[in-house]
Amino acid sequence: MSTPAYQWDVIHGTIQGAQHRRQGRPNQDAIASRVDGARVLLAVSDGHGGAVYVRSHQGAQIAVQTAIAVLDELLATSDPQARSRLVRDHLPQRLVREWQHRVTEHAQIHPWTESEQTVLAGLDAATRDRLTRKSWVVYGATLLAVVITPEHLIYLQLGDGDILVVSTTAEIYRPIPPDPRCFANETLSLCGNNAWLDMHVQVHPLTGSGPEAIPALIIVATDGYKNSFREPADFDQVGRDLLHRVRQEHGLAEIKANLDQWLTETSEEGSGDDITVGLICRRDIVPQADRASTSADASDGELIPARAHALDAEETEPPVAVDEPEPVAGAEPVAHGADDPGIQGTEPPVAIGASLQEALARPTAVSKDDDGGTGVDAGAQATDPAESEPLSEVP
Repeated sequence: MSTPAYQWDVIHGTIQGAQHRRQGRPNQDAIASRVDGARVLLAVSDGHGGAVYVRSHQGAQIAVQTAIAVLDELLATSDPQARSRLVRDHLPQRLVREWQHRVTEHAQIHPWTESEQTVLAGLDAATRDRLTRKSWVVYGATLLAVVITPEHLIYLQLGDGDILVVSTTAEIYRPIPPDPRCFANETLSLCGNNAWLDMHVQVHPLTGSGPEAIPALIIVATDGYKNSFREPADFDQVGRDLLHRVRQEHGLAEIKANLDQWLTETSEEGSGDDITVGLICRRDIVPQADRASTSADASDGELIPARAHALDAEETEPPVAVDEPEPVAGAEPVAHGADDPGIQGTEPPVAIGASLQEALARPTAVSKDDDGGTGVDAGAQATDPAESEPLSEVP
């Protein structure tokens, strides 16, 4: 018996955090998606906030654009089994290499602005030298993505943030469990050393039963959302509340109309950080009367643009302040993947101040709100963009 081809809707929300508004700092999150009936691509990224990462808001924008492009290429693979193998064996490296290529190209086209030079001048000489040789570090960002096809659900995560799956019975499921290397202000990053080794990917068949099988709702969020709640259970309740609201008449339209305002209030009363949320909703759970308008609003086959800061390097907003690291949110840090085979056998992140030799020896977490460059991924190794090959079917 074949699996029915479910239809899906996507809603975006991204806001500049309360603390960032007060400090004159840009929204460092980005989000983009593509919806084509039974196929969905959604990508979310969070740029790091420290002085080292002066272009992280642009790195996040490039990250979601890269993810949509690479994942769209992946969907062109017609054989579902071959596609699944490609995801597990090649997707992480392909994504990281393409991101590095694009941010390196952006850096070549857009030299340092005067304001960026002022910030970088406050860093120590060794850090400035590393950034000169490894320009992609200043674009450091996380990446979360969800892909839905008629046959599979694909979840991907590098760094902090949350992917929350809500079943039709309001059960909460996390397809990628917590990664202990993401804690407080430490995160894994696209600018990290061999970052593809730290990227977690889960492929689930879109069949069967249980909360993980055919979700009613999927929530993808940057860490500013969860960090606004005192307890993880309070954040989980958001998933249940959203599902309940979607099932009400005009509920989906209400979420679309109010999501940014809700997120703004959450940031003001919680973490103060930027918050970005992508909601993927199964259309058959929406009341029948609302489906026509929902379908009309969907951008089937079209890319919904990434919402974040523009990629133009000539910024009108001031860059990250050197001596104003953002405080650690009071909630438990967001994490993902402790039981994921993808991280078994890897060593802990390099501690701040570790030597270059130590940094080169193993993958590295980065400090998101570094105030002087000591948390930079000194071990990040250049990846030759020429080595990046298009995805092709695995024999």
